[in-house]
Amino acid sequence: MKKQLLALVSLVCLVISVKCEGACDGKDRWAIKTLQDAGAASITSTPQNVSIEDLIAVKQAYDETAPRHGVELQVYRVTGKIEGYKTEADGDLYIIIRDPKSGKTMVAEIPDPNCPNVATSPSVGKFRSAREQFGAFTTETKSALNPNLFKAKPGTYSITGVGFIDRNEGAEGQIGHADNRVEIHPVLSVERAP
Repeated sequence: MKKQLLALVSLVCLVISVKCEGACDGKDRWAIKTLQDAGAASITSTPQNVSIEDLIAVKQAYDETAPRHGVELQVYRVTGKIEGYKTEADGDLYIIIRDPKSGKTMVAEIPDPNCPNVATSPSVGKFRSAREQFGAFTTETKSALNPNLFKAKPGTYSITGVGFIDRNEGAEGQIGHADNRVEIHPVLSVERAP
């Protein structure tokens, strides 16, 4: 029992605050993902309630050099089941969410507020809070979806954050990504859905 409790405490600490020595090497439009770009001031901050299905129907291509545009100029609130989560090499908390009606998935990511290249974001407090909120919903059980993922507690969740179009990583792409590569990145809050 003591061993299981220690493992659970370690997992929660990992989810809430990853130690980032040598790991915080964010890339792929990192300033946009962490709300440190010039366009962040243009984001409509009132959350727009949309389904995961609606977001994954958006037609917008990834462009490494483009400033924030389209879906990236809005805060969204989606509701769904959390299929699994893990901590990425760059410290981001990577969460797969499933639409309760269509069954389609997309990704939501919470930057690590302890990473030096994230700590300078004006939104670092929101990232920290979102990770703390999410930490209350985690388990140490591996996900059936993928052995590299952990399961969240059963239930339906509301995830609020800014839209983002990620790059296509080809056939070996990350698990759970929407076909159009739309994400919620960064996540600003995670709550149980009413």
